Amino acid sequence: MCGATKVLLTIEDTLKKANSEIRRLTDELSKCDREFSKFYHELEQKTFNAVEGYYIAKNFQNLSRRRRIIKQELEAYKVMQRETKKLDLSRIKGAKHALRNTRMRQSKYIADWNIEDLNNDDFKVY
Repeated sequence: MCGATKVLLTIEDTLKKANSEIRRLTDELSKCDREFSKFYHELEQKTFNAVEGYYIAKNFQNLSRRRRIIKQELEAYKVMQRETKKLDLSRIKGAKHALRNTRMRQSKYIADWNIEDLNNDDFKVY
């Protein structure tokens, strides 16, 4: 596989991973929101003393911080997704196809040679 094809495959794979991570973070944020809702309903009906109030506040703080971290990470991925939408994935697939065709045309000249072979002693010029 030529270097250009590897780069195109890496770009395509990275974009797929980013989309997967956005889905995962969105699900995690929804889970936090459900926990907040449940927490509010329990808090509304509960009677507690000062010590219990401290632990309730601490749990609320931890949940809030977890949600904030998830939101910030999700926002970073969404910015990346918005900016990379300018890259047309169908054009990447077209570029892969064009590279494959070029490679096939060139194969009769270079046989089984690869860019990595250039460091081989067989290609040294003395």
